[in-house]
Amino acid sequence: MLSVDEALARTAALPVPRRVRWRGLGAALGAVLAEEVRADLPLPPFDNSAMDGYAVPDGLSAGGALPVSGRRAAGDAPGDALAPGTAIRIFTGAAVPPGATAVIAQEDATPADGGTVRFGVTPQAGQHIRRAGSDLAAGATALAAGTILHPGAIALAAACGRSRLRVADPPRIAILGTGDELVPPGRRPPPGSIRATNNPMLAAWVAASGGVPLDLGVAGDRRAALESAFARALDQRPDLILSTGGVSVGELDLVRAVLGGDALDFWKVRMKPGKPLAVGRVGGVPVFALPGNPASAAVSFTLFVRPWIRRALGDPSPHSPVIDVRLRSPVLRSPGRPELWRASVRLAADGVWHADPAASASSGSLVGLSQANALLLFGEGRGGAEAGDSVPALLLHAAPHGSPVPALRWGGRPSAGTSG
Repeated sequence: MLSVDEALARTAALPVPRRVRWRGLGAALGAVLAEEVRADLPLPPFDNSAMDGYAVPDGLSAGGALPVSGRRAAGDAPGDALAPGTAIRIFTGAAVPPGATAVIAQEDATPADGGTVRFGVTPQAGQHIRRAGSDLAAGATALAAGTILHPGAIALAAACGRSRLRVADPPRIAILGTGDELVPPGRRPPPGSIRATNNPMLAAWVAASGGVPLDLGVAGDRRAALESAFARALDQRPDLILSTGGVSVGELDLVRAVLGGDALDFWKVRMKPGKPLAVGRVGGVPVFALPGNPASAAVSFTLFVRPWIRRALGDPSPHSPVIDVRLRSPVLRSPGRPELWRASVRLAADGVWHADPAASASSGSLVGLSQANALLLFGEGRGGAEAGDSVPALLLHAAPHGSPVPALRWGGRPSAGTSG
């Protein structure tokens, strides 16, 4: 039986596809950039005003006045240099003319007689001027390959002249449930049967992780049926096959037999839940055969399958983040295998992450799974924990749900009358 670390290392060594495709900026959100994006122009491309106000020459002091010789708005051609001894009316984003050394905000200027303006401050050189290339020099790297394209990254790509980007092509993941007892979610199960929940759950996990789910339904607990189901999965030309169930030690646990022999890389991981995980290949395609209990399948997916998908996308940080949380109620467990205990975590008003552990550790509990957004990590041999204890927690989702807006903590000394 492998340790969790050994299983992570073995699954990290599995091959991943590395395909790319073009996407327009409007369809690139969340994709992983597969190329380097460089600035085709300086950013900003010219000296421009950061404020509505007046562009002025050097040598002006508070109380001084200058005639206004022109007007410049955003989008106007740069025009001529500033006439000596004058100011021009300028608006945010407009090109600053040669000869102007500062911009004075309009609230610090008062129109006077004869088309002049009197200024209430002494400007600093470069004040309220955004210099050409101050954000990024022409030819400089704007976005590195492996960047996850969030809205700010997409804005920067647009500023670099890009209307489309080369991004990682999502891997195709075939999902196969197993079990004679499973019926489709829309049907009322007859006595002795239950609804199939793993397929829609894993399809959602795959999509949330950036992959393309291919739901192939459920196969019965017979070797011929399973072999036929895996053959149908291969017909879909997937990059990875995910199955659930049939990997324990019972007579009807036949998935390992289908994988069998040299095609089986490993079976069993020393953890709870999720111990009966099998990893191998069918027709050269990697297979993660997950346990059938929903919580076990979810834990195994989070630890091993999601990082595989993220590596296929070129994500340089493929693993889910781990944070420290403070327990709001005790966790009762006996020392033994490392355990990943479902919990709901939220950021409290005191700025500390708090965790409500699930009441049940049963790997079949769907209610606890539906309420969890994190997994509390209890290491080898550690017993339970008391309310108020700090424990590490692996996040199941990008941002824990139910978290209030955190109180902002500003660095530096407070100042009065500032505005943005």
